[in-house]
Amino acid sequence: MAAKMYGEEAFSNIPYVLKNGAILKMLGLNLGPMPGFNNKNKKERIYPADQDTIRKFFKDTVPKKLNNWFNCDFSGWMEKKGAYRSGLFIEDASYIPLPGNPNYQYAEYVWLDENGNHASEDTPGARLTQCYKLSSLLNTDMEGRYYIYAGARIDPGNVNGLNEGRDLVEGFIKNGGYVDTLLLDRGYIDGPTLTYYKRDFRINWVIPLKTNMEAYNDVIGFTRLKNTDWKLYCLEQNSDGFTERKEEVATFFNISTWENLSVPLHVSVKRQTDYASGEVSYFVLAHSKKYKYPEEAFDLYAKRTKIEERHRQLKGFFRSCQIQLSGIFPGKHLRLSLSF
Repeated sequence: MAAKMYGEEAFSNIPYVLKNGAILKMLGLNLGPMPGFNNKNKKERIYPADQDTIRKFFKDTVPKKLNNWFNCDFSGWMEKKGAYRSGLFIEDASYIPLPGNPNYQYAEYVWLDENGNHASEDTPGARLTQCYKLSSLLNTDMEGRYYIYAGARIDPGNVNGLNEGRDLVEGFIKNGGYVDTLLLDRGYIDGPTLTYYKRDFRINWVIPLKTNMEAYNDVIGFTRLKNTDWKLYCLEQNSDGFTERKEEVATFFNISTWENLSVPLHVSVKRQTDYASGEVSYFVLAHSKKYKYPEEAFDLYAKRTKIEERHRQLKGFFRSCQIQLSGIFPGKHLRLSLSF
């Protein structure tokens, strides 16, 4: 991991990185003495570990144990260091396309578009792609100044991601972690799971609604009432001072049309008016907490959309390592990518 942080790819360079040790020293870790084994070294050791030893450990590591180490031991250690004190987390699932190599264990074929997103078979440009699915639990703060992984896993590309994401949250909390607010995308829409998060763990969640949901249609109907209290959220004007685009927000409390959701539901709506085209569009966020101001939910959720570039870089780094990594179980791919 230290080698990846320094931009080193070759195992032969890792001993030099360990001797330099700036990152390890910053984290308060101690490499200890370097006497070797059984006092057989005729000369004083220069490096803490030999490149062949490191390569062997990497090759022989059991992937499941590596996953457990990252999601339990490592995240637990980070929790004790106060890394996740903000309590604000982003849960996300992303596809990692592969080159169609049978050496990639447990990978499955899924229809993806040109950008690597899930698509239907008849979507223009979509093709059946070998891939993994990366599920991650990412910590940030209210200002979005940092992003730290609190948990992650790689599964076959055809899993739904819902159960995998739930396992990440459960594991983090049972390992001593604390989640105050969870930002999710539409892939995690599931009434029983959201009820479980709020009722059992007291997690406040924010998630966008799909346009085909009854709760979405009901709230859009409420916005057409004359007494809707719209608040200005964003205003864009051209150089002549004319308004080109306007965003307004409003909140509706205690919506009861999500049948399998058993906790109070509140919904914030953003209405965007494009004066050049005359189009009006809506973006609807559901949340379990009753926010005082309607813009609060959208300010929070903006932090989730900012991680898209992070995932593009993560996928790019993953692809750059594919030649070296072919035939390795995906858990090891994950550790290399996340260390980057």
